[in-house]
Amino acid sequence: MTKNLILVAGLLLLGGLARGQTLVGAAGNTVRNSSLILEYAVGEPAVITLQPNGSMPVLQGLLQPTKNDPFVVADANDLFDAKYGFRCFPNPALDAVTVETSFPDFATYRVVGLDGQLVAEGQFEYAPLPVRAWPPGAYFVRLASADQTITKTFKIIKT
Repeated sequence: MTKNLILVAGLLLLGGLARGQTLVGAAGNTVRNSSLILEYAVGEPAVITLQPNGSMPVLQGLLQPTKNDPFVVADANDLFDAKYGFRCFPNPALDAVTVETSFPDFATYRVVGLDGQLVAEGQFEYAPLPVRAWPPGAYFVRLASADQTITKTFKIIKT
């Protein structure tokens, strides 16, 4: 009995000296450096990527507003579409995908599968993108201007 009492007292003493983990409140926090702002709340990350020319930030993900810092979530693709218009058809596609937009400066395209593997890339000529050789599945297509400052990413399904 005395040994158990000494053991319990020792554990309580050690427990009082131990440091616990830091808890993160549901409101989260913000971490900044010269190229990005990372805001987080428990289970809901959001990354704001600043464009090189200091223009409109791109918000990726979801985040709950805090009491002191409410915000509005805007999808950068919706803003692009409102300014330049954007259509991708047919989607799903079997042979080729046509992209229509009034933005004149896309120079390259890059196609990545859901597994992260590069499927195709090349010069974007405002002509239909051939998809016949791709395996059936979902893909992300990224169009970019020559200086990479303006991009548009969209999903297509290959049947």
